[in-house]
Amino acid sequence: MKISIDRELLQNKLYEIKKYVVEAGLFSDDGKKAEVLVDELIFLIMNAPQAENNASYPKPKLRRG
Repeated sequence: MKISIDRELLQNKLYEIKKYVVEAGLFSDDGKKAEVLVDELIFLIMNAPQAENNASYPKPKLRRG
């Protein structure tokens, strides 16, 4: 089963979460760490391919050892 999620909707929700996390980061180190994690999630979503068959995006290769 494949679930499709609208990328822009997800980004908007993460930016809403980031707004509250930034406020929490002003008072605690955990808030600052959470802000970094939300930024990383937003970056991953922005740079993810639009489709699985997107040739411009490198596919991960697993090494067998």
